[in-house]
Order: sequence, then structure tokens, then C-alpha cells
Amino acid sequence: MAFADPQSIAYPTAGTKSHALVSRQGSLASKGGVTSEYVTSDGDYKFTISHQKTGAGKQARIRTLARLDRRIVATDPLTSVQDYRNTGVYLVIDRPEEGFTSSQILDQSNALAAWMTASAGAFILKLYGLES
Repeated sequence: MAFADPQSIAYPTAGTKSHALVSRQGSLASKGGVTSEYVTSDGDYKFTISHQKTGAGKQARIRTLARLDRRIVATDPLTSVQDYRNTGVYLVIDRPEEGFTSSQILDQSNALAAWMTASAGAFILKLYGLES
């Protein structure tokens, strides 16, 4: 089963006090087996969904990835040269092939998402600041 094409990501607008959310739509750019990439028309946002099986028997695991990449033009402070810079934020679900239900994985994912977005995203800023 495939995700819908296009995919929309609600992204805050930069430079505004409200940081209003704007929908960034990515069209299916590539699909291969268990991996899909959706890219915005300007190429600045890429959303990747993939699944990978590893191991065998009791060691068998499934790694599911949802990743959002963003590209910006940044100026090097030493040379004033402008160039593209990229960043990626992603969630990986690493689970055994059997044993956990989809509801248990959903609860765990929701718990992590709630922690990350609590206090207006203060925990993300702490992670960015290299706190542990």
C-alpha cells in the first residue's frame, strides 16, 4: 500500500511572529520497492519514507524511516560565498519482526512526539544545543 501523491507537510513560515503553518506539497519523485521520495517543486523540501528488513529468525528486525530534508541558501561568514546547505530530521522505528502490535508502536511514537513538542519545542532546542 502506498502513501497518497502528493504528500503535504505543514511547515512554519520564517520571519513572522506567528510562525503560521504553510502546507508544502511534495510530489512523488521516486519510488523503488519499499522507498518513496516526495519533493517540492522548488526542491527545497524532500520527504522520504522507507522500510528495511535486517537479520533473520529471532534477530529479524524492520526499520521504518520517515525523514524530512530541507535545503536553504546560506552565506559562508568567512568568504561571503552563497551555497546550498541541507538538514534532515527523521523518525526511525526499529522493531522486531514480531511481538509488538501496531497500537504499541503508535503509542510509543506518540509519546516521543509529545515529548519533543512539549513546552513549545524546548526539548528540540536543547537537542540542537547539544544537551543530553
